[in-house]
Amino acid sequence: MFMRDQTGFTSLTVLPVSPREAPGRSGGRGLLGGARVETDRGWMDVRSVMPGMRIATLDGGFALLRGLSARLTGGRETAVTIPGGALGNCADLTVMPGSGILLSDPLAEDLFGSADVIVPAAALCGHRGIGCGEVPQGQAVVELHFDAEEAVYANTGVLLHMEPAGGRDRPSDFTWLTEAQARALIALAAREVRLAA
Repeated sequence: MFMRDQTGFTSLTVLPVSPREAPGRSGGRGLLGGARVETDRGWMDVRSVMPGMRIATLDGGFALLRGLSARLTGGRETAVTIPGGALGNCADLTVMPGSGILLSDPLAEDLFGSADVIVPAAALCGHRGIGCGEVPQGQAVVELHFDAEEAVYANTGVLLHMEPAGGRDRPSDFTWLTEAQARALIALAAREVRLAA
């Protein structure tokens, strides 16, 4: 009613998401040693957790840890470092680039039909000081496995997607974005913040 220039609007295009396009799988998954997860015994380094422990998850409960995968980094591997405070985390957190990070944003609901989406960690590089770099050889990389897929808190604020023990037998309950879709969402969200300021 009071707007004279209707060209200021950006058209909305809903981007299709394949249910199991397997985005974020390149570059490996997992938390590097030093990352802390909340257990029923308090916050612990992922290198110290063991099957049988209970880990805090997004749904508000503690899920039974069924197993874990652990390995050491080889030469010339890349990891993503999320500085403390960038995504609500209390301290720096390093994950492999294919790790799924849960983000919540109203724009995601407009574009993908869900406000909560899983993005590959690599898509966050360059956003809020998040960087990608080479990991020294011999660093521990740990993946946690539960009865079902879970989103687990790491370093208090980052929600990481974890696959079920034994693999998946049905489609994910989460909306997964490809790296390109995630970068587009992040760019749009940053633009919205600038426009609102």
